[in-house]
Amino acid sequence: MGRLVGREGRALGVLVSEERSKKSDMRINVYQNYHAQELKKYLDPAFIPHDNRLNENPEYREYWLFLKMHEKGMHHEADYTGLLSWKFNEKTNIAGSEFIEFIKKNPGHDVYFINPLPFLINAYAFRNVWYQGDFYHPGLLDFMQRIMNDLDYGIDLKGLTNDESTTLFCNYWVGNEIFWDRYMGFTKPIYDYLSTRLDESKKEFISRIADRIIGTNHIPFIFERLFSTFLSSRRDIRYLNYRYSEENLSRIPLEDKTGILLLRRIWDSSAIAERSFVTESIRVLIQQILRDRQERLEGWDKIGPRVLGIKKLLVRRKGLRELLGAFLTKIAQ
Repeated sequence: MGRLVGREGRALGVLVSEERSKKSDMRINVYQNYHAQELKKYLDPAFIPHDNRLNENPEYREYWLFLKMHEKGMHHEADYTGLLSWKFNEKTNIAGSEFIEFIKKNPGHDVYFINPLPFLINAYAFRNVWYQGDFYHPGLLDFMQRIMNDLDYGIDLKGLTNDESTTLFCNYWVGNEIFWDRYMGFTKPIYDYLSTRLDESKKEFISRIADRIIGTNHIPFIFERLFSTFLSSRRDIRYLNYRYSEENLSRIPLEDKTGILLLRRIWDSSAIAERSFVTESIRVLIQQILRDRQERLEGWDKIGPRVLGIKKLLVRRKGLRELLGAFLTKIAQ
């Protein structure tokens, strides 16, 4: 029997995919990317090693691999498919088997994802992933809005809202056929635009070094925000994020944990009217902490051995931590 196409084929595909997603024995293929031989030792045994030593387009990082996987139809080989980086364990602080078990215990969604602990605080510090991007990479939001407008996406990036349930700053997701097809349909035109339609001013911006530590331009920081943009602008995707427990949160800095627990408490409560004021207030405080950290990193070379300068920065951070704690106490009363 040939493969059904057209509306009937798509409808049948959706039904089959939904039925599979409800099974506890769902087939899950999670590949883990490595781009150097010495990185293989960091791969998680629950994942399938994916040799990326000959990446033809390293500028686009994992997104280029998504394109190739989708073109080859690898997302049809299992009920759920994902491609994660070799840093998964280091960033998430959980084992691959735990993430796969999370998926199996929560059937019925099109995509599952986990926003690593180091990035979790950003879900509460900013209204959405693009404001966060503009905080660290000035000009990113306006640049991407112009592209969205040129492509007639009808998305106002400043108007999007992301919380912990839709925020992701890396490619730690595992999706079914429905998700893969719709997500790649959403992102491929952006890839084509960046590859072939940029004018000189846009080329100049996107080619700037956006992160001196890893020595990369703006391209990865655009694509790592498209996942959350997609979820926030669509109503036809069922998604579920891995929610860290308070035990998990004990592994991160005090001020981050305090901020996350506070925002969770407000967001999960029924006091909807309180959300706006409290959320914006806490965002200001957390952004101050993040800005302080950024200044410490950027100023390290200049400060050198001047311990006094470092001490001043630490005092400022301690003061912000105490202010955040006092704010939490006040709200909890």
